[in-house]
Amino acid sequence: MDLIRNSCRYIDLFSRQIYFLMKKLKPKPHQFWAWCSTLTILLGAITAALGYYPLYCYIFLIGNGGLAIVSWLWNEKSLVALNTGLAGIYLIGLINLYFE
Repeated sequence: MDLIRNSCRYIDLFSRQIYFLMKKLKPKPHQFWAWCSTLTILLGAITAALGYYPLYCYIFLIGNGGLAIVSWLWNEKSLVALNTGLAGIYLIGLINLYFE
């Protein structure tokens, strides 16, 4: 019983520390659009796993393009390079699909 009580105390202390830390941190602007783009990329991964070939390219293009814009607004150069590169790869794939 003491083990459970002590465990609950540690969990309570840890959760309070996290709560106060989160109150100090301010969310970045455009956080909503970053989460929308992230969910779009996850939707693209699901459609890719299910084999919907041209559709997942469009979904990934929208998601990575959105995250590239948000990363540019946040001045995160590595994320801009990553998401712009991925969006470019999917765009090249779509161009190759329709002009082949």
